[in-house]
Amino acid sequence: LRPAETKSSEVDPVTVVDKACERFIAGELARLRPGDLAIFTADHGNDPSWTGTDHTRERVPIVGFGPGLAATGVGIRPTFADIGETLADHLGIGADDDGTSFLGELTDRA
Repeated sequence: LRPAETKSSEVDPVTVVDKACERFIAGELARLRPGDLAIFTADHGNDPSWTGTDHTRERVPIVGFGPGLAATGVGIRPTFADIGETLADHLGIGADDDGTSFLGELTDRA
């Protein structure tokens, strides 16, 4: 759905963004090769009861996947740094130990 395909009064911004994300994710999934790891998440969570736009400490979704990796939940993570630790673990580079890698949870169950 593109704005040019509808009357401006019919365009729902959420639908437009949702369809764009769907196309992007489908394209990226098709490009994954064995050994690849993709992680989708949000940059922060906002407490809906908080007045204003400041970032709060709400939880955000984390989805890690790739060919040969298990489709499994990684539970509630104590810190956003777990994503960085997981990427460092996957790439075999040093990490800062600010978080805990969840790569084993994806590979051990594949």
